[in-house]
Amino acid sequence: MRRVTCVLFALSITLLYGVLPAYAQSVVVNGNFEAGNTGFTTGYTYVAPTANALFPEGLYTVTTNPHNVHSGFVSIGDHTSGSGQMMVVNGDSNTSKIVWQGTISVDLVVGHSYDFSAWVLNADGGALAQLTFKAGGVTIGTLSPSGNSWQRLFGTFVADAVRPTLTLTNAQPAAGGNDFAIDDINIFGAGTTTPPPSGPAATTITWSNPADITYGTPLSATQLNAVYSVPGTCVYTPAAGAVLNAGASQTLSVTCTPTDTVAYLPA
Repeated sequence: MRRVTCVLFALSITLLYGVLPAYAQSVVVNGNFEAGNTGFTTGYTYVAPTANALFPEGLYTVTTNPHNVHSGFVSIGDHTSGSGQMMVVNGDSNTSKIVWQGTISVDLVVGHSYDFSAWVLNADGGALAQLTFKAGGVTIGTLSPSGNSWQRLFGTFVADAVRPTLTLTNAQPAAGGNDFAIDDINIFGAGTTTPPPSGPAATTITWSNPADITYGTPLSATQLNAVYSVPGTCVYTPAAGAVLNAGASQTLSVTCTPTDTVAYLPA
């Protein structure tokens, strides 16, 4: 609870309301590949990250620089920090192979919209990878990176399960080119860069100190004008129409309950 006291003519009013902190986290298991070759599955064949290891097609590794594993690949650091790890793939002509499949560590809200996001780059020239994003087996869209620098590719989906399986496949059948790196796979609230919280999201109340009132003036929307961050109902104590006692240390409080109690916490 946060307590704010203001001195009014003949009255002192304290406002009490809850303020919960914002919650942000990476919610895809090893989505930044910092844990190495773990936490996900793939139809590609893993090779250790050694010089020119990614010959021929159909291989992948987890490394700090694409050039370290293929002499024809671009030299660039990972997206997360520039010195961490990424997944590097030599694209296969078999487009049914799963490139990457993983899970998330928090529950989504069924019926809510989210963005399935990944940072991707072309590792060399030639044909561009065509990455198909899927959530819960449902295709979101197919996107291609356009250059040799990191680009965020994402698609929006409506959650039909609390922890849908996330999948990336590659619809590009060409053998020439079709090589790419992936990093920082994550889920965000649709249209935002905020990952979903672990459980219902926090809500906040904004309530400024009211102007001075004279003893005998009933409380009204002039004083009881808290702004809730999501749709919901706010209950004040004392309620509108109440006349406060004379003297200092008067208290106003408010409790707000969201309309959607699955997605949001009360405040």
